[in-house]
Amino acid sequence: MLLDHFYKIEKEEILSDIQFSYHIILNQDSEIFKVHFPGKPITPGACLIELVKELLSIHCHHALRLSFAKSIKFIHVIEPSVNACIVIEYIIREQRSDSIEVDIIIKNEQQIFTKMSAIFNQQR
Repeated sequence: MLLDHFYKIEKEEILSDIQFSYHIILNQDSEIFKVHFPGKPITPGACLIELVKELLSIHCHHALRLSFAKSIKFIHVIEPSVNACIVIEYIIREQRSDSIEVDIIIKNEQQIFTKMSAIFNQQR
């Protein structure tokens, strides 16, 4: 898990039955940023996908795995020294007993960094 090493949850907001968000703070001192990339760290896309999955698992109260990414668009890079505080917004499109389909936006007050539409299955 990346929680507590790569990022910390500042707060969770429940906006409706199908919409919620997490405000997080990236750990600028994380080992990940020291190697990706030295002198000009940016947040790796794989870490963003893992972070999205972890937060969704916390919200759903069970472990999930990404089963299908309908689309992932990395619009702007996230530099932890410039954008350490970000918001991950979720909109649930469909929820079944063993899967959840969501649209996700990773952003801050000024810009959108990533848009994603994916299906996650309950991990067994």
